[in-house]
Amino acid sequence: MEIKSLNYFGLSSNLAKVFISISGTRFLTAKEIQKIAGVPRQEIYAILTSLEELGLVEKTVGRPIRFKGVPIKQGLAFLIKKKENEAKKMQKIAEKMMQNFPQEINNNKILDDKPHFVLVSKKEASINKRLFEIESAQTSIDFITSWKRFPRAIDTFGKSGKQALENNVKMRVILEKPENIYDVPKILEEFMIFPNFHLRYILKPPEAIIGVFDNKAVLIKTSAKVGLAEKPSLWTDNPCLLAVIRDYFEIMWITAMEKIPEKTVD
Repeated sequence: MEIKSLNYFGLSSNLAKVFISISGTRFLTAKEIQKIAGVPRQEIYAILTSLEELGLVEKTVGRPIRFKGVPIKQGLAFLIKKKENEAKKMQKIAEKMMQNFPQEINNNKILDDKPHFVLVSKKEASINKRLFEIESAQTSIDFITSWKRFPRAIDTFGKSGKQALENNVKMRVILEKPENIYDVPKILEEFMIFPNFHLRYILKPPEAIIGVFDNKAVLIKTSAKVGLAEKPSLWTDNPCLLAVIRDYFEIMWITAMEKIPEKTVD
């Protein structure tokens, strides 16, 4: 488990094995480390060199050379700092590219006025598509989603959603009533302060999970009963389907309730 976790920090499995094996230990020879970590003998020096370059391994002066891994907490701090520096560098590169890219598009634009149907099937692609639509919205965002999915959606898209609200984008959300009404203020507190955020409730989980962006594009989940990105989504800007989805949302909005309905008494 720890090895897989370190993979996310950019360490290969062999680098992770060696680092975990010698983290916080006494100084050991390469031969001793190779036996403890169980990595190929011919690779141990290259692995130790890579770990040293990352600041995860210290070595002695003299013969035989001995190595010791830094404590896990210190090593993770090094790796996080490295990732942060890489992210900053990527951000600067991306900013320079974006300064030139719009001009290139304008100069080489191929007109494409045909509507599209795109099936977004992969988890990361599905999440990124939603983020893009939320961050690109100029006037309005309309959602129908389930209460079960909504807390996860806020966790994933909340920052982009709040930025859209700060940019005066009108946002309307339809949910079924939550099982525990006292959960609502905690989850929606940062959204409800915006006058352009509107929320209504329905009694049962929705049969369709949809998002409408600027009344120009829609995202439709192919299943309303799964998690946030477990099934493909259909994205389209087809005018006919867009009109149907818009009308469906408006009907749902008109019939939905502005306050959480109280439990009925039999």
